[in-house]
Amino acid sequence: MEQIFLDIEVRKEIGRSKVQDLRDAGFIPAVVYGEGSKSEPIKVPHKQLVQLLHQHGLENIIINLRLSDSKKARPCLIKELQYHPTTGDIVHIDFNEISLTKAIKVNIPVIAKGEPVGVKQEGGSLEHILWEVEVECLPTEIPKGIEVDVTNLKIGDSIHLKDIAFPAGVKVITD
Repeated sequence: MEQIFLDIEVRKEIGRSKVQDLRDAGFIPAVVYGEGSKSEPIKVPHKQLVQLLHQHGLENIIINLRLSDSKKARPCLIKELQYHPTTGDIVHIDFNEISLTKAIKVNIPVIAKGEPVGVKQEGGSLEHILWEVEVECLPTEIPKGIEVDVTNLKIGDSIHLKDIAFPAGVKVITD
């Protein structure tokens, strides 16, 4: 698994006008929520975050937050990205600090692969009903997505979660 690092700084700027000055200086305000610990305001370099966003997508990706004056990194998942309503720019991030040895629940995408026989030869249409599946696993074993081969589906056929093989160590929570 690839290690992703994001350099952060502790944020002392609190309040609307100070946070706007922070954004103008090229940073995004953020908060790290830790299990059993107090939340910590931080600031993230905008350019570095956008670069990671384009390279990795940041969905269910472990990001190691590293303070500029520390060598120790804190493994985190992105809890929420908040966007500006008109410009679409990221205006705030919430991180959840996680333990790499404790199982967590995450949603992973379901990806249909192939063109069904019922669509190609029989004139049907594929109804993709379940787009995400909630699973429980260790953070280091989070799959990027579950691929489902739909090429043999005919009109009236269906695939259920019980028919899909999940990787070892991944427990399905969704019914």
